[in-house]
Amino acid sequence: MLDCIEIMMSVIRSEPRPAASFSWKSKLFIDKTSEAAQTIVRNVNYEVPAVKKQIAKCQQTQKECLRKENEYTSSASDLQKQYTQSCKQLGIKGEKIKTELAGLIKDLPNELHKFADSAKSLDQAVKFYDKFSTFLMGNSDLESQNVPLLKHLINNGNTTTFQWRTGRKPTQVEDQTVSIDLSDETEATIEEEADIDWGATDNIDFGDQIDFDLGDITIESGGVLATDGEVVLENPDIDTIDWGAVDDVVVTSSDVMNEQVGEEDVAKGKDALSILDNPETRNIFVDDLLELQSFLTQRLHELRHRSSGDSSHMASAPSDLHLGEADVEVMLSNVKDILDRLMAHQMQHLLLIRDSPRYVDRLRDSLRQKLSLADKMTLAKKEMVGLSQEAASEERELEPQLELQRKQTKAVKKQLEAEISKKYNDRKVNIIGEVNSL
Repeated sequence: MLDCIEIMMSVIRSEPRPAASFSWKSKLFIDKTSEAAQTIVRNVNYEVPAVKKQIAKCQQTQKECLRKENEYTSSASDLQKQYTQSCKQLGIKGEKIKTELAGLIKDLPNELHKFADSAKSLDQAVKFYDKFSTFLMGNSDLESQNVPLLKHLINNGNTTTFQWRTGRKPTQVEDQTVSIDLSDETEATIEEEADIDWGATDNIDFGDQIDFDLGDITIESGGVLATDGEVVLENPDIDTIDWGAVDDVVVTSSDVMNEQVGEEDVAKGKDALSILDNPETRNIFVDDLLELQSFLTQRLHELRHRSSGDSSHMASAPSDLHLGEADVEVMLSNVKDILDRLMAHQMQHLLLIRDSPRYVDRLRDSLRQKLSLADKMTLAKKEMVGLSQEAASEERELEPQLELQRKQTKAVKKQLEAEISKKYNDRKVNIIGEVNSL
């Protein structure tokens, strides 16, 4: 069992070196076997490994493309779900985002008035807070400092900011309607202008006989006739103005005051907004709710963890302050319910749109970005599918080449073994090495 290179070397060494004794038959044998050996070596060391490496690269490309394809599919699905979830939180379908949000904004004032109605359920909790503060501090004047805006809502409802600020009802409230530009979502309509031939005036014959002399034109104004530079009364019987009649006009101070008061009681700008529609007063309302919530939470904690000292301290308290855990829990639940609804995802976005209509564009763009990314993921997935198909096609083309090189190498190997065996009196020859593991 000899390696093909060793066999070739032994064949060359076994041949006589003198030129006279070197037969052409031996030379042809050496040339033939050496060429076959070179073919085997080239195929084993270069050709077959190169094709195998290319096939392995194609297979690796397909695996990588499949992995990325699954990732892109998952990412696209997640982004689509996020878009759907976001639209659901906003209470819209997501077909025409700005149009749908504009529809919700129209109903926002009614929703805000519902908060004012809900605030009335906190009347008992507010009174409990005031009485408790008075009992602890011994000063009834502190009651007016507790949650003032919440008390205003309970007693007067969702009034204008002007009424909350001044204590007077406005005689007139300027409209503060929010305008949202929906032109970019309006369905395209084909508008064709009439075929007006503006060049038609070029054919109008104004004539050469028109006299533009204005010397004889008479101009009337305010009953005065002006002709040729003279100013005369058109009606000579009209008397001149009697400026003395002005003395008979009496202007009372009450008229001026009424006019001034009327102007002062007109709610403009932010004063025209309702308390819950105005972001500044709405924040105060939230602060009042949080203040009341903190008080009730602390009081509930004290009731659940009573001590002898607390009992003796509350012994002298009015009967109105001796509320049980259940009563305080109901009050606290009412406060939390209003806060939760006011802080809800949809309500917060609608209030931001109400405060700044341009926010709807940012919100729309943010939602569309999810869809845009999902589309990019889908496009990337298609690209991966295309690359995978190309790699698979290349692999299918390389497989026959590899098989052909294998067969060719094995055939040359058998031929070389036969030639060497014949040279050595049919001695059995087996070429070993990587040639057998192609």
